[in-house]
Amino acid sequence: MKKSTHRLSVLCACAALLALISCGGDDSTGPGISLNPGPIIGGGGGGSTDVFPPGNVVGTVTSAGDASPVQSATVASGATSTTSLSNGRWGLTLGDAARVVAAVRAPGFADNIRVFPIAGLPVNVPSPVVPAGNVTAITLATGGTVAQTGTVAQIVLPGNALTPPSGVTAAASVDARITSIDFVQNLNVVPGDFTALDAVSAAVPIEMFGVVFITATDATGARYALGAGQTAGLRIPALTRGVALPATLPLMYFDAATARWVQSAATATLNAGYYEGTVDRLGFWAVGQLQPTVVLTGCVRDPANQPVANARVILEGVDYNANATVLTAADGSFTMPLRANAAATVTAQAGGAVSNTVAITAAQSAANLNLTDCLRTSGSVSGLSIKLTWGASPFDLDSHLFTPNGDHVYYVDRGSLTAAPFAALDVDDTSGFGPEVITITRLYPGTYRYAVFNFSRSFNPGQTASPARVELTRAGFTTTYAPPPGEGTNLWWVLFEVVVDSQCRATIRNLQQWSASQPAVAATSSVPCN
Repeated sequence: MKKSTHRLSVLCACAALLALISCGGDDSTGPGISLNPGPIIGGGGGGSTDVFPPGNVVGTVTSAGDASPVQSATVASGATSTTSLSNGRWGLTLGDAARVVAAVRAPGFADNIRVFPIAGLPVNVPSPVVPAGNVTAITLATGGTVAQTGTVAQIVLPGNALTPPSGVTAAASVDARITSIDFVQNLNVVPGDFTALDAVSAAVPIEMFGVVFITATDATGARYALGAGQTAGLRIPALTRGVALPATLPLMYFDAATARWVQSAATATLNAGYYEGTVDRLGFWAVGQLQPTVVLTGCVRDPANQPVANARVILEGVDYNANATVLTAADGSFTMPLRANAAATVTAQAGGAVSNTVAITAAQSAANLNLTDCLRTSGSVSGLSIKLTWGASPFDLDSHLFTPNGDHVYYVDRGSLTAAPFAALDVDDTSGFGPEVITITRLYPGTYRYAVFNFSRSFNPGQTASPARVELTRAGFTTTYAPPPGEGTNLWWVLFEVVVDSQCRATIRNLQQWSASQPAVAATSSVPCN
């Protein structure tokens, strides 16, 4: 078994700017990744422009089930709204604000509420949505039990408990759904920003152990609510990344007005795989608790060692269920809460640029922590980051990057961001869930190939059923890959190529293939792009 080498130190002084990723590409298989709408792409050599205009917010609506793009989803922030294209992409022009709320809604999926800051730089907002649970027809007069097939999620609705929106005549029956929001592989499916309002209405960080979304709609699409004084029995599937589940937890509901979670007076008790309690409304419910936190401080700098202001610093729990985002100050510094005695990763995005990713261990988070080495962005234009996550098993999946200069970046040779191959495995994982993160800061002409190896050699489940996910972030967009059909007993999942021409213009080519043997890339270049 390989040995994990998580450590706090950051690779410094990134090399020259990464060439912009082109809007070309072969989208015949796998998730589409053409930038439509997207930037006009320039070549390498330093002659480049901003990927997106300031204030632009972009994202891709994808199904959390299979990572496929979701078309015609509505994305709305205040009075401004748009719909996603056939490849799931969307864009909004919004003003700067410390806390922006965008609601994502698509037929056949549970809602999602994304919360993020904007300050000058373009923002990439991952927008996954969870396929909605099955429909249960409920007669209002008698009520009934609404359960999600394949899960333990359910809600028991009493008779005459549901009421229509104001001005709508009550129907005799409604279509009700309960959807378990499985966030173990992707925290971005949870609405909000993992904050709740405490007793004095102050925002505090929380962690989750289960989330559901409940709706009841009539034939016109009107959403019904529990009437005043009405309650319902609820079961929420218990979710964890390996830590022990508390025996009891507060029940929290999501408040659309504040876009924060609110702790109710009710509690839920852990049973066989679910938490059970009584609730007084529909919509989003969760079981969670306040995080015991320490303070994480650090800084973000560019390849010229200059501070990067207004970069989005993103912290994600590894063994706990929460994330957090803050903006850097004018001097590139940041301060944010980190769960005490827990493992996490931290990275930064500045417009189209991405930084390296740093792993934080539970021992390091036992007290306030300062990242003495700054996160380093790939430049003012663009970067490329590849993030692999999966489930509890197979126990160990590995990221592999084959480069045009003949290097092979993986756990044995983790590469470098400051010298050839200008690509590195920032974060390695050997104990389930991930993440593993590879960052590229400078391209070589030729062909890169990225693949995932089933190091555990386990197919119960394999990568497909785990489920494995890969997020490719470049040019301000994040594209999510899920394993294609046909895994069988193949150990290698070969996802995509980055093809860089002689003028350092790069194109992403989807492969989405299974292989019994390690892929190969011929060494074609020893001179990186300027």
